[in-house]
Amino acid sequence: TAAEVLRSILGPVALLLLVLDLLAEAGVKVYYAGDFDPEGLLIAQKLRQYYPGEFCYWEMSPEVYEESLSEEAISEKRMKMLENLTDEELRKIAEVMKQTGKAGYQENVWERYDMKQKSPGECVLACWGEGQYEKKEQKSFGSGMITRRDF
Repeated sequence: TAAEVLRSILGPVALLLLVLDLLAEAGVKVYYAGDFDPEGLLIAQKLRQYYPGEFCYWEMSPEVYEESLSEEAISEKRMKMLENLTDEELRKIAEVMKQTGKAGYQENVWERYDMKQKSPGECVLACWGEGQYEKKEQKSFGSGMITRRDF
Protein backbone atom coordinates (compact mmCIF):
# COMPACT_ATOMS: atom_id res chain seq x y z
CA THR A 1 0.00 0.00 0.00
CA ALA A 2 1.01 3.64 -0.23
CA ALA A 3 1.30 3.82 3.56
CA GLU A 4 3.75 0.89 3.56
CA VAL A 5 5.90 2.51 0.86
CA LEU A 6 5.94 5.86 2.66
CA ARG A 7 6.71 4.15 5.97
CA SER A 8 9.70 2.39 4.44
CA ILE A 9 11.00 5.71 3.07
CA LEU A 10 10.15 8.09 5.91
CA GLY A 11 9.86 5.84 8.94
CA PRO A 12 6.75 5.63 11.13
CA VAL A 13 7.28 8.84 13.12
CA ALA A 14 7.95 11.04 10.09
CA LEU A 15 4.96 9.53 8.32
CA LEU A 16 2.71 10.25 11.30
CA LEU A 17 3.91 13.86 11.37
CA LEU A 18 3.26 14.17 7.64
CA VAL A 19 -0.28 12.90 8.13
CA LEU A 20 -0.80 15.35 11.01
CA ASP A 21 0.44 18.19 8.81
CA LEU A 22 -2.00 17.21 6.07
CA LEU A 23 -4.87 16.96 8.55
CA ALA A 24 -4.03 20.41 9.93
CA GLU A 25 -3.93 21.90 6.42
CA ALA A 26 -7.39 20.46 5.82
CA GLY A 27 -8.68 21.99 9.05
CA VAL A 28 -9.42 18.61 10.64
CA LYS A 29 -10.08 18.39 14.37
CA VAL A 30 -8.06 15.49 15.84
CA TYR A 31 -9.20 13.35 18.76
CA TYR A 32 -6.30 11.43 20.30
CA ALA A 33 -6.50 8.29 22.44
CA GLY A 34 -3.51 6.47 23.88
CA ASP A 35 -2.47 4.15 26.67
CA PHE A 36 -2.33 5.26 30.28
CA ASP A 37 1.31 4.70 31.13
CA PRO A 38 4.17 7.23 31.33
CA GLU A 39 5.18 6.64 27.72
CA GLY A 40 1.60 6.95 26.49
CA LEU A 41 1.02 10.24 28.32
CA LEU A 42 4.27 11.69 26.97
CA ILE A 43 3.34 10.68 23.42
CA ALA A 44 -0.04 12.37 23.87
CA GLN A 45 1.63 15.56 25.10
CA LYS A 46 4.11 15.62 22.22
CA LEU A 47 1.38 15.13 19.63
CA ARG A 48 -0.74 17.91 21.13
CA GLN A 49 2.27 20.23 21.16
CA TYR A 50 3.07 19.37 17.54
CA TYR A 51 -0.40 19.54 16.00
CA PRO A 52 -1.19 23.13 14.95
CA GLY A 53 -4.91 22.48 14.51
CA GLU A 54 -7.67 21.67 16.96
CA PHE A 55 -6.57 18.71 19.10
CA CYS A 56 -8.52 16.99 21.88
CA TYR A 57 -7.77 14.08 24.14
CA TRP A 58 -10.43 11.41 23.61
CA GLU A 59 -11.47 9.39 26.64
CA MET A 60 -8.28 10.37 28.49
CA SER A 61 -9.18 11.45 32.01
CA PRO A 62 -8.41 10.31 35.57
CA GLU A 63 -11.77 8.50 35.63
CA VAL A 64 -11.10 6.59 32.41
CA TYR A 65 -7.57 5.83 33.60
CA GLU A 66 -9.00 4.19 36.73
CA GLU A 67 -11.35 2.10 34.59
CA SER A 68 -8.43 1.05 32.35
CA LEU A 69 -6.14 -0.21 35.12
CA SER A 70 -4.10 -3.33 34.57
CA GLU A 71 -2.05 -5.38 37.01
CA GLU A 72 1.17 -3.98 35.52
CA ALA A 73 3.18 -2.06 38.10
CA ILE A 74 5.07 0.97 36.83
CA SER A 75 8.74 1.04 37.87
CA GLU A 76 10.25 4.00 39.70
CA LYS A 77 12.34 4.80 36.61
CA ARG A 78 9.22 5.00 34.45
CA MET A 79 7.32 6.98 37.12
CA LYS A 80 10.06 9.64 36.99
CA MET A 81 9.13 10.18 33.34
CA LEU A 82 5.87 11.74 34.55
CA GLU A 83 7.89 14.72 35.81
CA ASN A 84 8.26 15.76 32.15
CA LEU A 85 4.52 16.32 31.75
CA THR A 86 3.51 19.98 31.45
CA ASP A 87 0.01 19.50 30.03
CA GLU A 88 -2.51 20.11 32.83
CA GLU A 89 -5.02 17.53 31.58
CA LEU A 90 -2.35 14.84 31.50
CA ARG A 91 -0.85 15.91 34.84
CA LYS A 92 -4.21 15.14 36.49
CA ILE A 93 -3.98 11.58 35.16
CA ALA A 94 -0.34 11.36 36.25
CA GLU A 95 -1.26 12.29 39.84
CA VAL A 96 -3.70 9.39 40.05
CA MET A 97 -1.15 7.14 38.34
CA LYS A 98 1.43 7.99 41.00
CA GLN A 99 -1.06 6.92 43.67
CA THR A 100 -2.00 3.60 42.04
CA GLY A 101 1.42 2.75 40.65
CA LYS A 102 -0.29 0.86 37.79
CA ALA A 103 -0.48 1.22 34.03
CA GLY A 104 -3.82 1.41 32.26
CA TYR A 105 -4.53 0.20 28.75
CA GLN A 106 -7.08 0.97 26.07
CA GLU A 107 -8.23 -2.59 25.64
CA ASN A 108 -9.65 -2.42 29.17
CA VAL A 109 -12.00 0.43 28.19
CA TRP A 110 -12.46 -0.30 24.50
CA GLU A 111 -16.24 0.04 24.65
CA ARG A 112 -15.81 3.77 25.37
CA TYR A 113 -14.47 4.45 21.87
CA ASP A 114 -17.58 5.17 19.83
CA MET A 115 -16.97 6.57 16.35
CA LYS A 116 -20.63 7.52 15.99
CA GLN A 117 -19.89 10.62 18.06
CA LYS A 118 -17.51 12.06 15.47
CA SER A 119 -18.56 14.36 12.63
CA PRO A 120 -17.21 14.96 9.13
CA GLY A 121 -14.00 16.98 9.35
CA GLU A 122 -12.95 15.20 12.53
CA CYS A 123 -10.34 12.45 12.84
CA VAL A 124 -9.52 9.98 15.59
CA LEU A 125 -5.86 9.18 16.15
CA ALA A 126 -5.26 6.18 18.41
CA CYS A 127 -1.97 4.56 19.36
CA TRP A 128 -1.37 1.23 21.04
CA GLY A 129 1.33 -1.41 21.24
CA GLU A 130 2.13 -3.99 18.59
CA GLY A 131 0.79 -6.96 20.54
CA GLN A 132 -2.65 -5.44 21.01
CA TYR A 133 -3.78 -5.25 17.39
CA GLU A 134 -5.67 -8.52 17.19
CA LYS A 135 -8.18 -7.44 19.83
CA LYS A 136 -8.60 -4.00 18.27
CA GLU A 137 -9.21 -5.27 14.74
CA GLN A 138 -12.46 -6.88 15.90
CA LYS A 139 -13.95 -3.42 16.55
CA SER A 140 -15.40 -1.60 13.56
CA PHE A 141 -14.56 2.09 13.43
CA GLY A 142 -15.90 3.22 10.10
CA SER A 143 -13.92 5.89 8.31
CA GLY A 144 -11.93 8.62 9.95
CA MET A 145 -9.74 6.63 12.31
CA ILE A 146 -5.99 6.49 11.93
CA THR A 147 -4.14 3.95 14.05
CA ARG A 148 -0.48 3.33 14.55
CA ARG A 149 -0.91 0.18 12.49
CA ASP A 150 -1.54 2.41 9.46
CA PHE A 151 2.08 3.52 9.74
